[in-house]
Amino acid sequence: MAADIGRSRRGRTYIVVGTVLAVLAFATAAGVASIPLLFPAGSSGAKVVVAKVAIAARTKIQASDLMTTVITPVPPQSFSDVNSVAGKGARVDIPAGAPVTANLIAQSPDLLSSSDTIYLRRRSASAATFSLATASLCWQRSTRRSSGSIPGRRS
Repeated sequence: MAADIGRSRRGRTYIVVGTVLAVLAFATAAGVASIPLLFPAGSSGAKVVVAKVAIAARTKIQASDLMTTVITPVPPQSFSDVNSVAGKGARVDIPAGAPVTANLIAQSPDLLSSSDTIYLRRRSASAATFSLATASLCWQRSTRRSSGSIPGRRS
C-alpha cells in the first residue's frame, strides 16, 4: 500500500513538471515569433512613385500627376523614378496616393485602345422567348411524326 502512494505522488510530480515545461515552451515560441513585430528591421522603406492626383484610365500620365514617397513594404513591380513613368498610359483608374506599378500602366499611351474592353452581348427577352417557342414547336412536330398521326390530316 505504501508503494502505491509513492507512485501516485511521483505521477503527479511528472504531470506538474510536464505542464510547466509545456507552458515554458509555448511562451518561448510565442516570444520568438513576435520578435519581428516588436523590433521591425528596416523600417525605413524605399522611395516609390505614387499618384499625386487621381489618374483616369486610358490617359497619358504626366510628371505633374506623380510624386515619390517612402512606403514599407515596397510593392512588387513599383518604380522609384518619376521620369520612368511619365509619358506612359494608365490602363486602369489609379487613385491618388496609390503606388504606380508596372501592371497598371502601358508602355505607350498609343497602346491603349477600346479593344482592351470586352462587352458581352445580352439577348433580349423576346429573342429568348422566340428560341424557346421554336424549340418547343420543333419538339412537338417530331413527337407527332414519330407517333404516326399528324393533326389536320386524314389518312
